[in-house]
Amino acid sequence: MLSYQHAYHAGNLADVHKHTVLLAALRICLKAWPRLRYVESHAGRGRYDLQGFEANKTGEWRQGIARLAAAGDLTGPLNHYRKFVLEFSKAKTLEALRWYPGSPAIARRVLRRTDVARLHDLHPQEFSALSDGLDQDDRFDVHCSDGLVGVQTLEAEPEMATFVLIDPSYENQGEFDAVLDAASQLKNVAVCLVWYPQLSDGRHQDLANWLHAAGTLSTFPFQRLDKNAVAGRKMYASSMGLLVNGDASAAMAKTLRRQLKIIDKSLESWFTPYFDE
Repeated sequence: MLSYQHAYHAGNLADVHKHTVLLAALRICLKAWPRLRYVESHAGRGRYDLQGFEANKTGEWRQGIARLAAAGDLTGPLNHYRKFVLEFSKAKTLEALRWYPGSPAIARRVLRRTDVARLHDLHPQEFSALSDGLDQDDRFDVHCSDGLVGVQTLEAEPEMATFVLIDPSYENQGEFDAVLDAASQLKNVAVCLVWYPQLSDGRHQDLANWLHAAGTLSTFPFQRLDKNAVAGRKMYASSMGLLVNGDASAAMAKTLRRQLKIIDKSLESWFTPYFDE
């Protein structure tokens, strides 16, 4: 939806989950394949100012990345992600934390010179900021177009494996249906991550059921809902579906699935879900 701007939500608890999984999965795939094509359906602007108007209007990042940055000892993927964000922001302390890396910035930092990326975003402002932020990086091909169409029409790349991230804003039921349709028809894709929110009205359930049957799910519950008051569309958990096809070895698929379990346990140990008010 063109009304959605992620700057209001960057660095929140869902981003902590989503980007921890993305960073860990990318690193595993980069070790496995000599060349990688990275594709995003809804890229956003790439980096976000946590001291800007949008971020401070909601303050969601203070419960997310700020809280993680201030946490005690962390290990494994969650610690790798925290270090990545602090280094990206050139911040040695929580007070100095300003710039939050979106998924394109994460990919840009970890992709090699021989890798390529294709990014989609329909929002004109997000597309413009994303293009400017890439500084003419010739590895990146940026499109102001429908990313769900883009990921379904990828041509085969015989010399490289393709990694896809599907991550829309899910502002209406139609987006859940469109993602399910796109994910179920992917071709020429080795690994696909599908992020979605778990909402109190249950509109995510068909997509969740399909992803559970077709792949592996990572879920981070950060809010406990009053089961007697589930009207509306409050997000109470973040989920990431992992789809792996025949281009990925069985050993690599097993490593990816194991990593998701480690991340889920790490998030559970770090954060205690709060109760709905």
